[in-house]
Amino acid sequence: AARLPFYCCAITLQPWQDPCCTFAGQGDADGTVFDLTSVVPYIQARKSHPVTGGALKLADLVRLTFHKNLEGQFWCPVLNKVF
Repeated sequence: AARLPFYCCAITLQPWQDPCCTFAGQGDADGTVFDLTSVVPYIQARKSHPVTGGALKLADLVRLTFHKNLEGQFWCPVLNKVF
């Protein structure tokens, strides 16, 4: 099976605008990346992880910051490499 590109929300399957992920090590959190505007209403309504179905709280989400180079590609500012 093909993997979802890292820049896409695991709920909408569309590129995210405001990325966040589940904080690995907290309950059923596994580091899945979501768009904040999609995952917050989901968790508020269902109190569960959209992918695994396990328990998930809003406090288990971590906002992410990604950087883009001049060509609009995501890159690591530490390694100075596109990913």
